[in-house]
Amino acid sequence: DPLPTYTIDCGQCHEVHINALLSDASEFEPGGGSARNIAYIRVKMSKYISGALDNAVFQEDPNHLAEYDNSGVGTNLNGVCQSCHTDTKFHKNTEIGSNHKMSVDGPPNTSDCTACHQHGSGDEGTNAIGGSFAATGGNNTLSFAIEVLPSDVEVALDLLSDALTCPIFDEATFRTELEAQIANLKEEDDEILDYGFRKLRERFFGEHPFAIASDGRVADLEQLTRLDVVAHFERLVTASNLVLSVSGDFDRADLQARLQPLLESGISTEPFTVDQTPTYPGPAEAVNVVEVMDREQAVVLQAYPDVGIKDQRYAVGEMLNELFSGMSSRLFERVREDKGMAYYVGSSRVVGLHSSMFVFYAGTHPSQAAEVIIEIDAEIARVAAGEVTEEELARCRTRLKAARPMGRQTIGARAMHTAINLTYELPLDDDAEHAEKLDRVDATAMAEFAKEFFDAQRQVRIVVQPEG
Repeated sequence: DPLPTYTIDCGQCHEVHINALLSDASEFEPGGGSARNIAYIRVKMSKYISGALDNAVFQEDPNHLAEYDNSGVGTNLNGVCQSCHTDTKFHKNTEIGSNHKMSVDGPPNTSDCTACHQHGSGDEGTNAIGGSFAATGGNNTLSFAIEVLPSDVEVALDLLSDALTCPIFDEATFRTELEAQIANLKEEDDEILDYGFRKLRERFFGEHPFAIASDGRVADLEQLTRLDVVAHFERLVTASNLVLSVSGDFDRADLQARLQPLLESGISTEPFTVDQTPTYPGPAEAVNVVEVMDREQAVVLQAYPDVGIKDQRYAVGEMLNELFSGMSSRLFERVREDKGMAYYVGSSRVVGLHSSMFVFYAGTHPSQAAEVIIEIDAEIARVAAGEVTEEELARCRTRLKAARPMGRQTIGARAMHTAINLTYELPLDDDAEHAEKLDRVDATAMAEFAKEFFDAQRQVRIVVQPEG
């Protein structure tokens, strides 16, 4: 079985300010004599690890890093390696008979924890070998990404196994990350454009899940519990809802052989039911809102319904987004260069499988917000009239065709692109098909798209500006 490897802070188990000659982190226990605390073991493990048992035991017998309970009562399993085990598969600190490989030849055990689970510099896992392990969440997916050297594939597989089959979700760590996320959201809401985008999503999508960005909302996060996260993880991470993608230097047959046991036995096989969120056609009526914020500048945000990734017209939306963006766009030249009305101006998209949002945005002086809106509307009208030039179309195609391979220059990006396409049931190697779709987009297709989706009756406009 893959051997778990956990990364925790040294200070959770060690306290350097105690007297190393004292045995204040050890007690006499049957099967091993009390040891001097030569490793600065913390007495009160529960200070930083919720549910840990105090006092932690550090004994002369090296086999008692995890405390074997000869009595079978199993109520005080507080060996130094076991004190904080609240969610592990084996050796929970309150379980009876969880001796795992501890007692190979009968008690007392003949091999200690570190025979299988390495305790190194305190920087275990990918950091210790110069790799990286990250988790990300977006509008539609949750992902893990591990990058290591070919010689360290075994470590990567161990970490992947841990993440998928036995994540700890330590309460203290959960609280730390939750507080950091809340603080980050509050900091973002201090930025006028970030604040405006958040408010725009809420107004545009209403009760649709996309009303909430992937990083959540402060009010919701303040009510979130560790058990909520565990339940959500267990619902999502099932064999029927999982895609694995590997890119780089590896032996395909060897890696498949190593992954097979994990896929067949370690991951939940509970069926995954996709939430049937209906396609969102956009708001039923136009919304025009002014949000007051104590800033010297103003932000204009104007949103419309858009097609999802699986729609055949998705490439038209891509071309339009490119047309309205960048320093060479007509919108930028008109609003910023010619009239000097905006600090920045462009477009963006919030993309889903079947429902999306197309957004025009600009940062300007409050006195010029109304004029910026006129210019955005004029550019939309120009496109709807079929007046996009061949030169503009060529520029958009060239940039979009180049962006794909440029965005996949790292092995991590290539693996993620493949995993995302497979998850969405899209072609895995679709650059040629994508290029053909872009070539078919002309001024007429853009005009039809603009007339259908850039509808003033389904428009949501938010202006964030100072009072007055």
